[in-house]
Order: sequence, then structure tokens, then C-alpha cells
Amino acid sequence: MKFLLIWLLGDICNLSGALFTSLAPSTIALASYFCVADLILISQCTYYNTINARRRAAHRHHHHHHHHRHDEDTDASTSTTAVLDPVPTESDPLLPPTTITTDHHDHHTARRPRADSSGLPGSHRRHEVRRRESSGLVDPLTRIITGEDDTPDSNPWLHNATSLLAVWAVGVAGWYFSYKMGAWGAVGGGADGDGDGGAPPVPGGGEEMMKEPVAVVGMVLGYASAVCYLCARIPQIIKNYREKSCEGLALLFFLLSLTGNSTYGASVISYSQEPEYFVRALPWLLGSLGTMVEDCIIFVQFRIYSPKRLIKAASTA
Repeated sequence: MKFLLIWLLGDICNLSGALFTSLAPSTIALASYFCVADLILISQCTYYNTINARRRAAHRHHHHHHHHRHDEDTDASTSTTAVLDPVPTESDPLLPPTTITTDHHDHHTARRPRADSSGLPGSHRRHEVRRRESSGLVDPLTRIITGEDDTPDSNPWLHNATSLLAVWAVGVAGWYFSYKMGAWGAVGGGADGDGDGGAPPVPGGGEEMMKEPVAVVGMVLGYASAVCYLCARIPQIIKNYREKSCEGLALLFFLLSLTGNSTYGASVISYSQEPEYFVRALPWLLGSLGTMVEDCIIFVQFRIYSPKRLIKAASTA
């Protein structure tokens, strides 16, 4: 949730700064979409966290009431010789908590719960089930309950690449249709004001632009959004390093983020090559390029902390 809140703050600053500094229309449109998407994600997290908290509270209340009644009705002699398990109800889990082997000496300990990573979109359940499948702890009943296939994804990189190609194809098709519909024909004159399309004329020189109060506010908001974007991923990178795991994260999410930031920066640069425009767009370029660097760090962590690599390292130790 903290990640999403920081992300929302960055998107709000991004949208406000883009409006104040008159950046490319695609920048404003994307910032608006990001704000709406963040609000939807935060609403979903809040709703499902509330529902799950109520279910856990009801489950604890039921077990407390059952044990209290059980202690009153059980004979003293019987209670000293046997401990009865609670009668399962509809709210009880079908599967008991599993344990995993933590080292090569076959000491079984309960898995330490991970820190909350609900802020990042991912496939936590799928990663958890596949991890247990690799260690031979998943039985057919678990597969039925979780809805997972009997065979895990044998080549996730191929599937992620296919998904990226599909997204790129949709993006190219969208650009082609918008170009044919004259989306760029109605834009004001080029950077020289000759009416040939392209970027609108830049008002005044760079120094004059920086003296305008609205432009100054837009630049400040732009740098604030860049700081929020850069700081949002740092806690996740630190968490991955401390736990030596990227469990709960979806690699495809970061692949899409990397390609999205690269094309986003390219669109800002291609909109105009005037020095004054680059001055205005600098915060957005820093935010996109800096986020790409952080995504590359997470890619390296995915590689280093992959389950197969860790299992191989443990077997050779």
C-alpha cells in the first residue's frame, strides 16, 4: 500500500506539472490514466484487506468460543490424557500450514512470513505454489484448491516476451490509426511556427520561461514526481536484497515498466528538440530514465534470487 500511495503522489505531481509546463499531449494523457489506475488499485487493496481482516477476526472469534466451551464440557480426567482438535467448520482451511526444509540437514521449520508486498502488482499465489512444487510439497488437493496447473510454467521468459510483443503490436496499431485520423494534423505549428505540425512553438526563451510563476510551479512538481517515482522502488529493492528473494513479484510487470518508460522518454524527446523544451521536460526524463535503472536492478535480483539458482547453490554447498 505504501508503494501505491507514493506512486499516486508521483502521478498527481506528474499530471499537474505536465499541465503547467505544456508538455506533449501523450504525457498528459498517460499521467491522467496513471492517476485513475492508482485510485482503482488502492481501492481494491483497501477493500480486499478489509474483507480479509474481517474473515480472520471471525475465524479467531469462532475458535476462541469453541475452545472456551470445550474446556467447560470436558471431564478433568479426559483432558489430562488427551487433547482434542477443534471440530472443523466451513471457515477452517482445507489444507494445514506447510513447512519447508531450510537447510541440507533436514531441519524443518515454519516459513517466516514475508513482508507485505501487496503494493506491487504480482502473482504471489502462483510464485508460492510453484516454490512448493519445486520442493515436492504440493499434492493434488493443493492444485485443485489453488486452481494451478499440474505442470508449472516451463519457460516464463518466452511467455513474457510474447506478452511484450503483443503490447508493442497494439501500441503500433494505435499509433497508426491515430496518425491516419489526423491526430497530429491539428497540432499547432512546429517548433519554428511554420504550421507543418509537430511540437507547438516554445513561448519565449529558457530564462524567460523559468521566470514565469506557472512554469516554475510546473518544474517543481515535475521534480517532485521524479523523486516519488525513484523512491517508490527503493524499499522493494532493499527487501529483495535482505530476504534474498523476489517472491510475490511479477517479472512481466517490470518488463512492461521498462519498455513503457523507454518509449515514454522517447516520446518526450521526439516531441520537440528545442533546448527550451528539454529544460521543461528534464524532470520527466530523469524520472523515466531513473526508473529504468531501478527496474534493471530488479531484473538482476530476479536472476540472482531465482528458486532454481538458490536450490543449485544450496545443493553444492
